[in-house]
Amino acid sequence: MIKIDIQSKAYGSLPVLGKVGFDIEAGDCVAVLGPSGIGKTTLLRIASGLDTVFEGQVSRPDRLSMVFQEPTLLPWRTAGENLKLIVGLDDEEVDQALKRVGLDGKADHLPDQLSLGQRRRLALARAFAAKPDFLVMDEPYASLDKALSGEMIELTRDLLRETQVATLLVTHSEIEAEALATRVLHLQGHPALLSNAPG
Repeated sequence: MIKIDIQSKAYGSLPVLGKVGFDIEAGDCVAVLGPSGIGKTTLLRIASGLDTVFEGQVSRPDRLSMVFQEPTLLPWRTAGENLKLIVGLDDEEVDQALKRVGLDGKADHLPDQLSLGQRRRLALARAFAAKPDFLVMDEPYASLDKALSGEMIELTRDLLRETQVATLLVTHSEIEAEALATRVLHLQGHPALLSNAPG
């Protein structure tokens, strides 16, 4: 189980987060909603261990994957090499991981030979191929049009159901949260505090 217990977070004299606490169990997808600038990415960075300067405690497993707003692929490596480099897969496992996200036959393609949607699929493939115990997703469908975003949400939902990985989704989109989350929380106020979604 992942336990998030933040008492406060500030940048210098600027408070960003107040008391923020919740748990995530295997099979849960917790979505944190809030407007831009409220502290969602700060919360994500603390939850994932990228930011350790805060008051409070976080308990998380060692095996963690992240999906960022941008695919963060190495442009000089093929799709297959991006997977092998990150998680050490063999050729057969790479092919299976790509097929799983609809990129069958794309192992030899460089990222700039893939569409934006395909690069996003590759980023998902990389995250799930690592077989994480904790998946952190930061606005994973940013800049996608409605149709493509819908495809990615459906793919992600299928992968989450299949793997049952404990997941933290940070987003400003209620549509994404409602489609993927087992629980929705809101960041509100300054410094931001957490509340359950209405209803």
